[in-house]
Amino acid sequence: MEKDFLLNSKISVIIPVYNEENFLPILLERLDSLNRKDENLEIIVVDGKSTDNSKQIVSQYRVTLIDSPVQSRAFQCNLGAKFSNGKILFFLHADCLPPEDYFQAIRSSVEEGKPAGCFRIRYDSKKCWLKLNAVYKDRNLNLLRFGDQGLFVTTEIFSKCGGFQEDWNLMEDSEIVRRIRKISSFNVLDSCIIVSSRKFAEIGILKLQFSYFICSLLFILGAGPNLIEKSYRILTKKKKEFPS
Repeated sequence: MEKDFLLNSKISVIIPVYNEENFLPILLERLDSLNRKDENLEIIVVDGKSTDNSKQIVSQYRVTLIDSPVQSRAFQCNLGAKFSNGKILFFLHADCLPPEDYFQAIRSSVEEGKPAGCFRIRYDSKKCWLKLNAVYKDRNLNLLRFGDQGLFVTTEIFSKCGGFQEDWNLMEDSEIVRRIRKISSFNVLDSCIIVSSRKFAEIGILKLQFSYFICSLLFILGAGPNLIEKSYRILTKKKKEFPS
């Protein structure tokens, strides 16, 4: 990868949201603080018909806000990518905080010829089960990668793989990574994203972890999006609402 690509490449941070008024101020404050060190960044929030104050919060920051006609993380990510100006896309969940060096780490990976990848994770809770979950997600031997790890990919590779499959309401991130790996290397960076443990608190650590295990197993065995989503809803007793 040419040096000038790294030096001049803009990173587009794309954040799909739905009713994230509690987490958006924390994330956007952090991004605003970190981005002052690098002007070659843009933040794009794609709102999926929020009914809370998410859009009003976004309007207080130097952020591009896009209204999505569809409430779907995959659709919203594709929409954000369509309106982005960066050569590198960084898809970030609203309840995740990127590491301080996220833009340097991403550009370094691209420069080294690894145009796609993600970060390791740490939860904002010190509970033992969550530490084990983070270790499971971090392992390089793991066949799956998840959206809360923060997916980055060059626009070239994103275009070649066809973007997110919009019929996947769950594990859309694992699905696109599977296709990316067929045409490109995939790099797991050493820096850690801090991930909210809210879903574990809401559903229960063991119940949610078991549902993740079953859905991951179904994915590896080749199950389609409908079966995976149905299994998740049954196991967690969670209604169809984004984010899952």
